[in-house]
Amino acid sequence: MHFGRIPQLPSSVVGIPKPSIIQQLEVEPWTSPDRTSRPCHIMEVATKYAELTEVLGDVLQALHSPKQQFDTLKLEELHTGLKKWRDQMPQFMDPQQDTVPAIFVLQ
Repeated sequence: MHFGRIPQLPSSVVGIPKPSIIQQLEVEPWTSPDRTSRPCHIMEVATKYAELTEVLGDVLQALHSPKQQFDTLKLEELHTGLKKWRDQMPQFMDPQQDTVPAIFVLQ
């Protein structure tokens, strides 16, 4: 669970691989507030969250760095990174799906 601003981690300082997904943990049942049981996907969610922190780190560094020149090429690169992350998101994490009733998307 996460409250507040999502952490960001520039990909330039990340030098270790993401944890491998242990299938035994992924299929452990999780009971949602509506009493339905489904696989928890804990490792996959953690990995996708870590990937998002890297993408956001690059975005925020580009937007707020006084030393970097910001142009349309950089904007396109950042947009591509965000879109790639979104396109690779597993279906069970998609807030548009009806498969995750216990997750609230607040905007």
